[in-house]
Amino acid sequence: TRCYGALAASKDPTLLSKVLQLAMSESIKSQDVPGVMASLAQYPEGGAAAWEYLRTSATWKVVSGRFNKGPTLLSGIIKVVGGALVTREGQQQAEAFFSSEPMIPGTERAVDQTLERIKINAGQAERDAPAIQSWLPGAVKTELITA
Repeated sequence: TRCYGALAASKDPTLLSKVLQLAMSESIKSQDVPGVMASLAQYPEGGAAAWEYLRTSATWKVVSGRFNKGPTLLSGIIKVVGGALVTREGQQQAEAFFSSEPMIPGTERAVDQTLERIKINAGQAERDAPAIQSWLPGAVKTELITA
């Protein structure tokens, strides 16, 4: 998974897309998928790419189908990818997505915790961004906060 961690640091959308496709393929052991997704989610570009990839209907069907017998692994994926969302827009997207897609039994708590975490993170980012920006000019990407 170290190689995936290195690839996840990329800002290249094409490479990130390939990493996501590989992560969801049968080439990667199911127990390794949450780690790959966590590697992606720790970077703004990777987290955004993972969220966009996961929330497409076709991908969600593949992911939920692959992990339908292992809600613990799917819960981990939901938490790490959802945890990358830190805006009100991301909060709204996640709420709409999780309310419209069929959930795998056993993942409800992960979804609830993830939605709460996104809400808290978005509020904290809105609250703290001006202070951080004044203290460290250029340190806060305001498009990540206001998007």
